[in-house]
Amino acid sequence: MKRLIAIFSIVIFASSCDFTEEPEIEEELELRGYNNLHEALENPKSVQNLRLSFINEGDLTVLPESIGLFENLAVLELENFPSMENLPEAIGDLAELKILSLRNVKLAAFPSSFGKLGKLQEILLENVPLDGTDPFPPSFSNLEQLRKVEIFRTELDHLPPSLTTLDNLQELKIQFSNIDVVPSHIQGLTSIKSLRIEHGKIQSLAPEISVLKQLETLSFNRNQLENFSLELGNLTSLKILALEGNLLSTVDTDFSVLTNLESLNLSINQLIAFPQNVQNLPNLKFLDLAINKLKEVPTQLGTNTNLNHINLAGNQIKSFGGFPALSTLQRINLNGNTGLILEDSFFDQISLQSLELSQTGMDELNPKIGQLIAMRWLYLSDNKLKTLPEDIRSLTKLETLGLAKNEFTKEEIEKIRSWFNFNIWYPFDE
Repeated sequence: MKRLIAIFSIVIFASSCDFTEEPEIEEELELRGYNNLHEALENPKSVQNLRLSFINEGDLTVLPESIGLFENLAVLELENFPSMENLPEAIGDLAELKILSLRNVKLAAFPSSFGKLGKLQEILLENVPLDGTDPFPPSFSNLEQLRKVEIFRTELDHLPPSLTTLDNLQELKIQFSNIDVVPSHIQGLTSIKSLRIEHGKIQSLAPEISVLKQLETLSFNRNQLENFSLELGNLTSLKILALEGNLLSTVDTDFSVLTNLESLNLSINQLIAFPQNVQNLPNLKFLDLAINKLKEVPTQLGTNTNLNHINLAGNQIKSFGGFPALSTLQRINLNGNTGLILEDSFFDQISLQSLELSQTGMDELNPKIGQLIAMRWLYLSDNKLKTLPEDIRSLTKLETLGLAKNEFTKEEIEKIRSWFNFNIWYPFDE
């Protein structure tokens, strides 16, 4: 009987106790960066950034399909793999990938799975051939989070159609390519804010560029454009327009419709006349017309009431009266305008802080220079000056005075130095 009671007591005790095991608390995963593929594959879930280069991997010819195991990978960089011609389909399994950078990789085209990278935001391609009609797969248009694409030093001779299917793309930069035409399908980039196709062979621009209403920056620097005649009336958000280093002899565009334009660069072209309607631009701050064939500057330019910096270097301007009414104008570059004479009105621009007059052939400086009391940087190098007027001593804010390659004696330079409390370098100091 006592034995039965003891057994019964054990059963009751056992039933009254909770022996349920508590769940194990999973340790928080520490994400980190790797620069070695073998080490990264030892703990693939921890890989957030992966940077592979020839230095650590040798001449890697192909990425293994196991690349798809990096489920937390956000940044993938591949650099200096000249024998890597393909990416594995498994790259489409990188669900968290946000940035892809390929430099010096012999990739001709992307795999069809590329469109599965739903979180991809940036693509950087440098010295990647990208052969064929379209190196990007049809699924490329699925990349709704893609905001930025930069392509440098490529063999592309046209703008891939798939690039212009990216409705949400905001920045597209292509430099050093063989692209010769900006095609009509450019209009597909309905959200684009910055479009830069530079250092190429562009000779013509599709008028459809004018429908890109979100554009803030438009640059075709260093191409082969002979004329620019786009209708820009819809580009009311445009702030920067850059056409440096083309073959422009005329510009038929009405710039006055660009009411938010802040910077206009038409330097290093073949302009013989000042562009029409570059006035009444209320927000224009920077105007660059350097290295053209301009002979005069219209006074109407002074209606740009926010103009801060104008570059007219390397032209054929013989006389310039400036823009005395512009209280915002701080910098003028007139270097290389041989035979230039500054009219008296020029020295009424008392807000000027920087003036460049090198290589103009001047043999004397107008004493009215002393009126420019805000001047901080004055460049007079490579001229025929033998002396400076004492009126220059009124420039009490002056910090830099460039005088090299003139005809000053040592005595004259020492006298000029005594006028200022900063160092003035001259070649015979060497």
